[in-house]
Amino acid sequence: MTKEEEILHYIILNPYITQQELAEKVGLSRSAVANYIRALTNSGKIIGRAYIVRENEAIVCIGGMNIDRKASAEENVILHSSNPVHVLEVPGGVARNVAENLHRLQYNVSLLSAIGEDKEGIWLLEQGKESGLDVSKVWTLHSERTGSYTTLIDVTGETVVAMADMKIYNEITVDMVEDRWAKIENAKAVFLDTNVSKEVIQFIIAKCREEKIRLFITSSSSVKLKKLPFELRGVEAIILHKREVEYLFQLNLNKDDDYMKAIKRLKEMGVVYPVILHNHYTVYGEIDGKIQPITIHPYILKDETGMQEAFVSGLMYAILQENTLKDACYYGLCNMSLTAQTNTSVYPEVTAELLKKQVEKIGYNK
Repeated sequence: MTKEEEILHYIILNPYITQQELAEKVGLSRSAVANYIRALTNSGKIIGRAYIVRENEAIVCIGGMNIDRKASAEENVILHSSNPVHVLEVPGGVARNVAENLHRLQYNVSLLSAIGEDKEGIWLLEQGKESGLDVSKVWTLHSERTGSYTTLIDVTGETVVAMADMKIYNEITVDMVEDRWAKIENAKAVFLDTNVSKEVIQFIIAKCREEKIRLFITSSSSVKLKKLPFELRGVEAIILHKREVEYLFQLNLNKDDDYMKAIKRLKEMGVVYPVILHNHYTVYGEIDGKIQPITIHPYILKDETGMQEAFVSGLMYAILQENTLKDACYYGLCNMSLTAQTNTSVYPEVTAELLKKQVEKIGYNK
């Protein structure tokens, strides 16, 4: 019996068998099995993808899962001096925050990240489970410390300075991700942040493009944007802050024409929907062939931590519901405005229904 016949035999026995399970049974790599599956599909010997369980339309979020330590100033911050603050520790990390938001918006979400074998890591796993996330595929790295993000927040709600200890994510390798690919390839969509290594980012972008998996990306800092490849074909949406784009392209975004040039450059790199966050109530995107601002009424910030992730989640939710980019930006902006009013990094009461009401409340008409 040839390998192809062997694979077909196991599929007939169990139409819901995964590629990883097939690989183990026939003694091949998962990628080799994927090639056989593709050939069987093209030849018409199997129809559709019934042999794979689609993880109940899960979204996979890949990247940071860490402790957020927030020091909120009680008075205006004075640099180079001691400042009275109130300190709060909450679950954080770009991918983790996006994952929790999307779960609260009624998606099944799996998280691929790494923690250390320490009390912070154990606590993050417990919090993830309590929040309804699938954290079964999070790696525990025994020789590393769980990531942390420490920020000083002014009375205006804006970050004065932030410090990130994210070295643990450099230990996630391409081989480790490939070993989890059976979880990823069946997802409704993938979200990726730039905390992981350049090699892992490039691998995930290339694999999602090859397998036509919907991919959404945001950056975790300006410096980490250097990890992105020039080739971004297959990326459905990339959401970046103004200062990140300025750093990436070495230009100043001051007027509409500047945003137009930046978005055109991102589209030339292959992104379908580039979106740039101008501030906490305005973003820029291409709407009906024209690059323009999308805005809601200004509001007072309480804490800007987690706002970009909130926007990403609202936008992803709307796009995956087959809304237009304009609709999706309003969903993102409204979710961002909710998160700005809480000390946690995710608005704890957000639901799909609440978000829809917020969009209606601002008077946006399609």
